[in-house]
Amino acid sequence: IYMDAGSGAKRPISESMIEKVAQCIEVPLIVGGGITEPEKAYLNCKAGADVIVVGNAIEHNTALIKEMAAAVHSVAVKI
Repeated sequence: IYMDAGSGAKRPISESMIEKVAQCIEVPLIVGGGITEPEKAYLNCKAGADVIVVGNAIEHNTALIKEMAAAVHSVAVKI
């Protein structure tokens, strides 16, 4: 399932919404739109996102790629 707030969204999908959807499905949950900071990427994954989609933020600052990856990888891996 792909939850997308839209490219460059000023109001990204909330962690509570991600958590509620993640609890109701048994397929991977992909979340995108408005993820501009590593902390938001981390919180989305912690809430239940299996994959995050980041575009605009890293187009403007490629250094964010490593920071986003580190934030996402710091969340425990689901099995």
